[in-house]
Amino acid sequence: EIDARTVDDHVPSNPRTLAAALAEATGWINRAKQPVIFFGVELYRFGLEDEALALIEASGIPAAVTLLDKGAIEERSPLFLGVYAGGLGRDDVRRYVEESDCLIMLGTLLTDINLGIATANIDPAKCIHITRDRLSVGLHTYENVRLDDFVCGLADAGITPRLDRDHPHAPVARPVEISDAERETPVTVAHLFDRLASYLTEETIVIADPGDALFASIDLPVQEARAFLSPAFYASLGFAVPAAIGAQC
Repeated sequence: EIDARTVDDHVPSNPRTLAAALAEATGWINRAKQPVIFFGVELYRFGLEDEALALIEASGIPAAVTLLDKGAIEERSPLFLGVYAGGLGRDDVRRYVEESDCLIMLGTLLTDINLGIATANIDPAKCIHITRDRLSVGLHTYENVRLDDFVCGLADAGITPRLDRDHPHAPVARPVEISDAERETPVTVAHLFDRLASYLTEETIVIADPGDALFASIDLPVQEARAFLSPAFYASLGFAVPAAIGAQC
């Protein structure tokens, strides 16, 4: 596991640029009526989960993930919206995200699969988007600002806390009894995954190959952070078997 603080230490953030970016971003966030934080996979890769979770909890801003990020944050959090995957995900999550006037994308990679295979409707002019490589606040681009400095800087930037909890929430796994009528119901992908969801526990790691297994897993109620593994970046077939061996080891 790589800690962001050890990555590119020889290229620190430009202090003036960082301060200007944080000031503009904070102004956007505090003026927003429906902000959303995206908890991106790079937060996990570079050891910034705790800082990002503290920011989410202190600000009260609800958080979403893309399909590549699923499992990076505990889905039972009351501030977790769900997985945004354009037209492939839940409609209530899609509407809430796409109607947001300020999307704060922290370490989120905008790939074809994460954007619902061209079904997403996200306006870059309403996004604060930082990855290891770049930062943009709306249509303004800031050079020489590190991911860790920006995420940690937001915590002390004066974001006004929110108390509103009127937003979608992720589904919760519940045991379900099988009725006699259900035994006669034709098997479908949706029905199969509803059944699988009822068996998930805190000790279950879900590993999904591309195809129906990956896309039908969007709303599987994975209970713990780091308990969902998939090749949602390259969509590499055959991932699940070696990944299962690795997870078991």
